[in-house]
Amino acid sequence: MDFDISFSRYRFLIEAVDQIQLGKSYWGNVLRGSLLSTWKPAACKVMPGQMGGQCSFGSGKSIEHCSEKPSCSFGQVLDSPLPPNADRDLIGNTEIPRPYAFLPQRALRPVLEPGDLAAFDLLLVGSARRYIREFCAAFILGQEKGIGVGRGRYKLHEVTSIDLEDCAKEILYSGVFTNKESVCFTWKEVCDWSIARYGGTNRVTVNFNSLTGIKQKPVKGLSKAYAEHSPSGLVAPRDFFEFFRAVFRVTRHLAFLYCDQPALDEVFRRSLEDLSAQIETVSEDLHQVELYRKSEDKSSHQQDPNPPRPKRDLWYPVKGYTGWVVYQGDLDPFIPWLTLGQFLHIGEFRVEGLGSYRLTT
Repeated sequence: MDFDISFSRYRFLIEAVDQIQLGKSYWGNVLRGSLLSTWKPAACKVMPGQMGGQCSFGSGKSIEHCSEKPSCSFGQVLDSPLPPNADRDLIGNTEIPRPYAFLPQRALRPVLEPGDLAAFDLLLVGSARRYIREFCAAFILGQEKGIGVGRGRYKLHEVTSIDLEDCAKEILYSGVFTNKESVCFTWKEVCDWSIARYGGTNRVTVNFNSLTGIKQKPVKGLSKAYAEHSPSGLVAPRDFFEFFRAVFRVTRHLAFLYCDQPALDEVFRRSLEDLSAQIETVSEDLHQVELYRKSEDKSSHQQDPNPPRPKRDLWYPVKGYTGWVVYQGDLDPFIPWLTLGQFLHIGEFRVEGLGSYRLTT
């Protein structure tokens, strides 16, 4: 099979300077909001030649009306998941995955006291790997802006590249940027590592470490019992077929959009999905969970020079599943894909730390 995907992994270690309270939100949502507010100025500072050292973001103009957006890394990575040269006709109506994902190591209403340490893991896929310096710069600029309720300040201690075992390899930032290259992983390396670690087993346990929301299009003739079993259009990952399709889908699309990977052969894709239907579920302990996400208000008063002050923060629930499932069957064809999905994340809001899982045998 002619397939490849490249990605790098990074760890950001911060120390709380003030008390950081995140209310009823979760780390990934707040962190991404903080980066959104600092990314574009950071991109201008890191690449002054590209933007002429000037940026309209934060000075009255909305992101949508920025004249430099087509050439700005903000628009290419954080603001829009669609690469500038991507052919939308080939993608169709499929949800376009972003080329990065955060994995906060603390979640569910954390509070950091001054002096506490916290870490965030970052994944960058394919062409997005060249923006690691902007991510670092955004973290640095965000130190004084702060995050969470009351905008608690933090200090960025270190940024390292990490391997597939979650071990630090190279220090990229520790007060100053280094010139070291981050470790890049390919499909072949993932296959070799996964076969050595999980190969030959006919039973695997998938632990969903963070909220995982897999959504599928409505199916005609869906029984009322099944609809009640999977509320809000969610598909519980108790069936291997649905779980694997979510992993397979995000992997293919990321490779196609950001790694110059041609679309997989349709016969191969369908045959692999058909094989996944033969894997059995031995046992499971899944729970539906509801978190709250702060709304990104993009109403029409953005263009109002004196916009009305919001009376309250707007929050809306994000639903998904946590827990574990044990699958059994001929798993060898799926092990590399499932291993890769551990790093890419799956489901709704995967870029914000959701959809994280780990395999055990």
